Amino acid sequence: MKLFWSPLSPYARKVMIAATERRLDDQIICYRPKVKVTEPNPELLAVNPLNKIPSFQLDDGSSLFDSAVICAYLDTLGSERPLSFRKAPRDGLCFAGRPWEMGCPMC
Repeated sequence: MKLFWSPLSPYARKVMIAATERRLDDQIICYRPKVKVTEPNPELLAVNPLNKIPSFQLDDGSSLFDSAVICAYLDTLGSERPLSFRKAPRDGLCFAGRPWEMGCPMC
């Protein structure tokens, strides 16, 4: 798994905290791309068409973006207790298509 991030982004730090708490940080490669509004980063654009961080690339090549979606996915991995107060989504991708929602009605 690969995380496109910047220490200046509070949303990227949120994902890093979730990964650390779930004890998954050793399984994630952190990549700090140069991100400018005027100059899109081609590698980041391949993962996230919005050219924003954080973006998360899974081992199968699929991508997640939006910190809430990434954190929900991380919450389904590992053997640690889920971080969310509600029941963790059965599939961390269940609301990836609806990033404006902070929850999943199916779960």
